[in-house]
Amino acid sequence: MNTISRRSTPGLLALCLSALVVLVAADRFVALAVGQGATQAQAGTPSPAEDYGNLQAVIETNRGQIVIGFFPGEAPQHVAHFVRLARQGSYDGTTFHRVTKDALIQGGDPLTRKASTLRMQLGSGGFDDLKPEFNERVFFRGLVGAVLRPGKPQNAGSQFFICVTDQGQLTGKYTAFGRVVRGIDVVEAISAVPADADGVPKEQVVMKSVTVRPVSPAAVEELKQCRVVIDTDQGPITIEFYPDAAPKHVAQFLNLAGGGFYDGTAFHLVLPGYLLYGGDPMTRGADRQYWGRGWSGEWLDPEPSQITFERGTVGMMLMRGESDPKSGSCQFFISLARAIAFDKKYTAFGHVIGGLEILDQISQLKTDEQKRPLEPFVLRRFRVVTAAPAAAGF
Repeated sequence: MNTISRRSTPGLLALCLSALVVLVAADRFVALAVGQGATQAQAGTPSPAEDYGNLQAVIETNRGQIVIGFFPGEAPQHVAHFVRLARQGSYDGTTFHRVTKDALIQGGDPLTRKASTLRMQLGSGGFDDLKPEFNERVFFRGLVGAVLRPGKPQNAGSQFFICVTDQGQLTGKYTAFGRVVRGIDVVEAISAVPADADGVPKEQVVMKSVTVRPVSPAAVEELKQCRVVIDTDQGPITIEFYPDAAPKHVAQFLNLAGGGFYDGTAFHLVLPGYLLYGGDPMTRGADRQYWGRGWSGEWLDPEPSQITFERGTVGMMLMRGESDPKSGSCQFFISLARAIAFDKKYTAFGHVIGGLEILDQISQLKTDEQKRPLEPFVLRRFRVVTAAPAAAGF
């Protein structure tokens, strides 16, 4: 199992950022409505009849499948452009032509489809006049962004990159338009393909097809079969869910877990024997003053229910506190004892069915005055699994 980097990799990015500009010489996931060989293609305009927030792109590669959800609220032109090209088959047969291990992978150049394309031309095709839609989405692990020519922010096109690890320094400089919701392990594997000094893979990584599908909310019974297994050095922690009570929160958690958003994070607040707070991507960084401030980029409406916070209950934190019940995002907490103060104020969306003893150990970690653990306990990998064969198609 790969260990996820807890910080950005600026040294590696020196190479990969040259890949972000032109180098010349199985599973169905819940979609949340929140949040041709030509070198040139006309930039698309979003169709008012299209619900882009309820679409996913499925990239079938010779290394496995990657599923991407979109950010139409922040980057409507980029999302519409990607969807249009995918439906036209413009990505089919192209390759991921630049990789930097544990940093970024880049693809989408129509020139890579042609065997006659010279190596020095790789990465020079597919640029258009797509205006930038820079936004506040942080380039965390799994984020998808548009590639640019150097010094020309208004010529994004078909080329895109996917972050294997956090690359926060790209935020606001490139347009984030989507996020991996399934297949981050495939993204990691592609980044590790042997490459030359310029990041060109020595083995072809082909996008056999890129299709767009509408995704409707999964049935409650399907969601009930889902589990998230958190791999730690002390053993696994397993969570099951309450989709009948909190379907949107369950969907959000599954999408983030399935896309690697939580991998490598740590519990950033520890109240011994009572509560553990986690889910903040900022805990992959060494600067502890930022722990507890990270978010996913979307807000969730509350889903109050009669479920009480007992030992093992998993709830969604409110980033702005109880005064704003619509400020749930990605950070969650796990109660280790009865927590009556949280009843009906926070959304309970799951409970721990395995590994509570590990959580008890974590709650005894030494902390600073702000209750942040002095030695982070890393949650290395979040895996979405199903509890029954009948749900294998989810």
